[in-house]
Amino acid sequence: MIRIDFIAPPLSGHLFPMLYLAKQLQKYAPGLYDIRFISGEGKRSVIEAEGFTMHALMPDDPFIFERLARAQGRTSMFHQAFRLSKKIGEMTEEIKAVISERDTQLVVNDFITYPGVFAAEQLQLPWITCIPTPFAIENIDGTPAFLGGLQPPKSFLGRGRDAAGRLLVRKVKQTLIFALRKQLGKYLPSLYREDGSEAIYSATAIIAMGYEGLQFERTWPSQLQFAGYGAVNEEIELEIPFARFQYCILVTTGTMLPLAQQKIDRLIEQLAQQLPDTLFVVSGGDAKASTYQQRENILRVAFVPYNQYLADFDMVIHHGGAGIVNLCIEHGKPAIVIPQDYDQFDFAARIQYFEIGIWVKKPAVQSLCQAIERIRKQPAWPQLEQLQVEVQQMNAGKIIHEVIQREWKRGEQQ
Repeated sequence: MIRIDFIAPPLSGHLFPMLYLAKQLQKYAPGLYDIRFISGEGKRSVIEAEGFTMHALMPDDPFIFERLARAQGRTSMFHQAFRLSKKIGEMTEEIKAVISERDTQLVVNDFITYPGVFAAEQLQLPWITCIPTPFAIENIDGTPAFLGGLQPPKSFLGRGRDAAGRLLVRKVKQTLIFALRKQLGKYLPSLYREDGSEAIYSATAIIAMGYEGLQFERTWPSQLQFAGYGAVNEEIELEIPFARFQYCILVTTGTMLPLAQQKIDRLIEQLAQQLPDTLFVVSGGDAKASTYQQRENILRVAFVPYNQYLADFDMVIHHGGAGIVNLCIEHGKPAIVIPQDYDQFDFAARIQYFEIGIWVKKPAVQSLCQAIERIRKQPAWPQLEQLQVEVQQMNAGKIIHEVIQREWKRGEQQ
């Protein structure tokens, strides 16, 4: 059996797609791989429930990942990077030690888990990048990401905007790495390889969890391959009164900051008053919580397992996270998206551009009512149906198996 370590932080948007990949790999090639997860203590029960062993990082500070995630938005990207950089060396050395002790043969690394990258590189192990936001990889052409949700240009000026945006993104990254040179210099001497590619992504194998049909036109790295999207969800039985209402809308906003969440909550309260024939099911996104409250046409629950219930809703109001975006495509559900930070604006731009939902840029009762009414009146979503064809054609287990076999053989030849 080939010994593989999947490395991901214990955050649902990063860990659950990796768990899905690992399960699909086991299903496609049973008995061929010995898979272990390296993650955080906070998701031990989920990982072990899926049948995998795990090593919990940072035993002296087991919930550091969750703490950093809660700080998201309260501090700038630079401050968050500084906080995390203080632990990168410690995490890297720990991962190196546990990989060496097990004699791991290949690493599958979540795209933001840089200590896993550094450990694999220093141990000269073959490693694969897994990324659910492929547009995060810098592009040599096309529309750049992380600039507020830009869409493809329609003019020469627009192409100039894109070129300037690509340069800006690169300069910001270079500035950040320069500022962190004392912490990262040992592990990341340069952000870019000689060929111009980013050293934090595998030079030989990148698994893009998503669909090429949802991406803007650009040149992709030659080692990148789309594998579709999936996520392992904890199953929970809920009593949702779908039959009592004419329409049912799922509202899921990920891990929004308290102030942003409160604003959305107030809007849903007002929407519910104006749309008494509609049930709003508000998911808190925490499977371990026990919140369950219904009054009139609003049902608040701690967590809605998408794989169990998404098919029963008419539409979804969400924040633009990679998981819910791709799962709405899989289930053919048009979405109303209210992005809050980072890549969410870029997903919102794609939802609007490809006409699989509506980006509400200034969320208010009137604009949300108009978006809901538009979705109700639109009987068909051709682009959504076209993307569903791509979903059905994907075989994630086969794709990851073939990539692993190629990379493992490459490693054996070194």
